[in-house]
Amino acid sequence: MKNKKRVVKNRGIDKKLLILYIVLTLLIIGIFTLVINYNKFVIEEDFLFDLPSVGIFGEIDSGIFDYSSSTPANNTIIDSGNIEAGFVVNKDNINYLKYQFNETNYSLYDDSLVLILNFDEVSSLGEDVYNVIDNSKINNNGKINGGTDNEFIRNNNGNPFLAEVSAGRFDYKYLQEPFVLFINNKYHLWYEGSSASANAFKIGYATSDDGIFFTRENNGVEVLNNGNVGKFDSSSVGSPSIIFNDSTYLMWYTGANATSKQIGYATSIDGITWTRMNNGEPVLKLGDIDKFDSRKIENPSVIFKDGLYHMWYQGSNYTTYNIGYATSIDGITWTRMNNRDPIMELGESGKFDDRRIYSPDVSFLNDKYYMYYSGWGTNHKVGLVTSFDGITWTRENNGDPIMELGESGKFDSVQIKTPHIMKNNDYLFLYYTGYGGVINTGFRSGVAKKLFKQGNFLQGRYDKSLSFDGTNDYVTFPNKPEYDLTSDYSISVWINKEENPNYRTSEFILTKSNDTHTDLAFRMDSSNKYAIGHFKSDSNFVSLTSNSSNVLNKWEYVSVQKNNGEFKIFINGKLDASGISQGTNGDMRVSNRPLYVGKTANTNPNNFAGRIDNLKVWNRALSDDEVMIDYLSNLNKYDVSGWNFYINQTKLNGELLDYGTYLFNGFIEDSVGTKYEADKRFITLGVEPVTPVTPVNPVNPGPGGGGPSNPSTPSTPSVNEFFTKTFYVNESSLLNGYSNNLEERFRVIFNKNNKNDSFGILDITNEYVKINMSYISGNALFEINDEGKFDLNNDDYYDISLKLNSIRFGKSNFTIIGINEEINENTPNENQPIILPYENPEIPKNNDSLLLFIILFVILAFGIIFVIVFVIFELKRKNKPLINNVRVINYNERNKDPENLLKEKNKATRNNISVINHKDGYKEFKKK
Repeated sequence: MKNKKRVVKNRGIDKKLLILYIVLTLLIIGIFTLVINYNKFVIEEDFLFDLPSVGIFGEIDSGIFDYSSSTPANNTIIDSGNIEAGFVVNKDNINYLKYQFNETNYSLYDDSLVLILNFDEVSSLGEDVYNVIDNSKINNNGKINGGTDNEFIRNNNGNPFLAEVSAGRFDYKYLQEPFVLFINNKYHLWYEGSSASANAFKIGYATSDDGIFFTRENNGVEVLNNGNVGKFDSSSVGSPSIIFNDSTYLMWYTGANATSKQIGYATSIDGITWTRMNNGEPVLKLGDIDKFDSRKIENPSVIFKDGLYHMWYQGSNYTTYNIGYATSIDGITWTRMNNRDPIMELGESGKFDDRRIYSPDVSFLNDKYYMYYSGWGTNHKVGLVTSFDGITWTRENNGDPIMELGESGKFDSVQIKTPHIMKNNDYLFLYYTGYGGVINTGFRSGVAKKLFKQGNFLQGRYDKSLSFDGTNDYVTFPNKPEYDLTSDYSISVWINKEENPNYRTSEFILTKSNDTHTDLAFRMDSSNKYAIGHFKSDSNFVSLTSNSSNVLNKWEYVSVQKNNGEFKIFINGKLDASGISQGTNGDMRVSNRPLYVGKTANTNPNNFAGRIDNLKVWNRALSDDEVMIDYLSNLNKYDVSGWNFYINQTKLNGELLDYGTYLFNGFIEDSVGTKYEADKRFITLGVEPVTPVTPVNPVNPGPGGGGPSNPSTPSTPSVNEFFTKTFYVNESSLLNGYSNNLEERFRVIFNKNNKNDSFGILDITNEYVKINMSYISGNALFEINDEGKFDLNNDDYYDISLKLNSIRFGKSNFTIIGINEEINENTPNENQPIILPYENPEIPKNNDSLLLFIILFVILAFGIIFVIVFVIFELKRKNKPLINNVRVINYNERNKDPENLLKEKNKATRNNISVINHKDGYKEFKKK
């Protein structure tokens, strides 16, 4: 009887493993959920409701309230921000109160504020052009000038930075093409040298502590020699460009043989022992026969940026020399850019580079590419171009060389070429090759240095200030139509005056002037008094001098102005002098001359010595109150709430806010210098006179007392008034009404329980607050919803809707007043410390919950480990060991379980695995 053939079925995935996988997944999800909910698990449940309620004057009364905006609706203009119970504070008990411009749902600015300088930021518009940022809407940035700081100054008395060597050394005759890196507090120099032919170079290495005086390393022997015979660099190696990537030096260099020059690549661990890459072959070969780089490629300059290596190089077809550009991912395989064409044109006829441009050196600084390059016309000099993309370049310095030839007899009196720039801190080092016309001493290398960041920025009254040396430092602003100061104007500034070694009769803070005339002069005289004056159309001078003198080396606020024919000078917010000290009344003559800060531009400049911060210019006269507000003010880019302060204060489309209402953000500084938010306030600025607030007095004082009386004659706000907002319609428009349903909506929130969110500038004892509208010239421009009476004892919020009744010219004041009782200021004693708001509290934890969290975490973790171990064991049991893809079966196993052995044989057959004999007791199964 024939044996029936056994059919072995494929049973699919093992059920036991499937269950283990499901359990493992659930355990992992469980431990992940536990971890991400840690805070909810262990933080004390009532924590958020147990914060201390403290304010600037101690406990915050339940009457304190916040002011914020409601959700915008169609045709609704919304204000944002908080008003913390008004603005009545005792300024004698705080160091200062400052206000910041802020943006709500629309941009706000004062048209008359034409210059704002806080000196906290500078921008670079070219290697030698540094600007202070004008934060006004005009955005007319000023150029910082620092005398000779704009020029490269030769070091080592204009001599080479490496000592001469005796004949026989590899760099005896030529020492050129320097390249320097600053690594580990040391300057590392690689250069090409030759003792004979100009086409037989080798690369040497030297170091320095100061970047000016160098010492040869490697016993003065070259660190990269010529390549093997037959290689592209068998005759010469030179012009190194090196990148250090934290552990390895990467060098691209020019290699030459008898027929061509191409670019090679080598690496090193120590900068001395180099290994050629790419099998010693060039990584950038000659260009196509019709291209500018078809005969020579040399002088690479390589930087790494945005994940790519960028190379600028010199190419030639024997007729022209120009500069090309290529990129690479690995530094070995390069792709030419700009359609394989040069990225620069020769200079204009008559310029120093009108015949040849070569030897580029590129750095990426201040978000821009800077290329120093060699140019040849009548002789060799160095120029500068800049670019934002590495392809399109703009010549700087009017296309002229950035440094002139050396003095007669110096090593660089005939040629300056092959520049290399290295930036360290605020200085740029220019390493270059010089030639003095003496062939037997050949070419040598020198170094020049300059300040890269013009302007000396020091600690200011607020953040940074600009320091002026009294000799060379000043800032210039091109004239703008907004700088028309022929009528009224105001200038404010914080000054820290220093002794001036070049002091004469005056030191100028701000002028409108040029090299022949001065029109406006804000200055300090020989007695350190402030003076403001201008020349009239009849060329006569009119001015006012302060009564008080400046105190040296101390910050002082000064505001000067011309107002209706007379001058005013304020010092630290208070009026110091008014009227005219010299000349007769008259407007300033029409002036198109630029603004200067720190000097006058005429032949007798009298530069200012000291620090200047927060300089502002208005083309109108400020009121005395506005001067005090400015004195208590600070202009920063961001306030402590993180709301963005838009430095250009640009209007959005469709808004008419040239003269309108400003939101100012207030802060308090205590006696130890801690600053924190204290108050936000709306202040109306503009050339249109603002009518004083008309207080609304209740008819029937007392809780629940009735409606308002008719408005009284405008007067000084009463003590129970703590918030006023002014609305304009049409010409000076905050609400530009084109439909009768235009509304401005407010939300008043009474935060009785969440007192930690507010600051107690005032403690309100009123039981009720009445919201009402005053009237201007009998025109009721707005109406208010319902009674507008809110109970301060309720923790609730109320919406106020102000609707435009009719479209007409005018304005209205929106006033919140207290009913029945006056506001209690609770002013602290002079020596009483200010209590700061409770900030960054220690988060309390529930110990029982924390213990439970740890137990559950441990259980889940051990469960995951157990299941993983079990899965591994099960997988090993099901899969027998493999030796070179051959399954071996234990002989004894077959004796114990022949049926199982047959299953193994069938499985091996299905998987094309042979079963073989083994000398230690394994049995062979042969395929049928």
